[in-house]
Amino acid sequence: MNLGLLAAKGELIAYLCDDDWFYEHKLDIMDKFFVAHPGCMIAFGKQILFEELNGNKLIKGIRDPGEDLMDAYKRVDHSSVVHRRECYDIVGPWDDSREVWLEADAQYWRKLTAQGWIFSYIPEVLDAHCFNRGSVTTGMRYKIWAQS
Repeated sequence: MNLGLLAAKGELIAYLCDDDWFYEHKLDIMDKFFVAHPGCMIAFGKQILFEELNGNKLIKGIRDPGEDLMDAYKRVDHSSVVHRRECYDIVGPWDDSREVWLEADAQYWRKLTAQGWIFSYIPEVLDAHCFNRGSVTTGMRYKIWAQS
């Protein structure tokens, strides 16, 4: 994550896991939102939650807090968030240590909201998040990492 952030050149930062996807209009909507709200530092939209089984995508629900959030901790997935580069410049890198992989985004959101920044809500589905049975984060929910 941090290597990508260091390499990023634009004003806006978006995150996307390899098994998640953006709807084709997401980045355009986000760009227009930030232009219309120059004081906004962070924005997110609704997120479809699905599981892929035997090549079929099964919708499990929609992540939709329905409002701006003062604390997005464990309420907004990183694939939903776009923030200004200035956020990273001020709060620094993500904690990418193995112990926090399952909630690294939630911990980063705490760093952002500690600055007084609000997660601005866009009431539209903009991305989808896949729960894969074989993924690192899904697997971590059910086991404790052995100390190396």
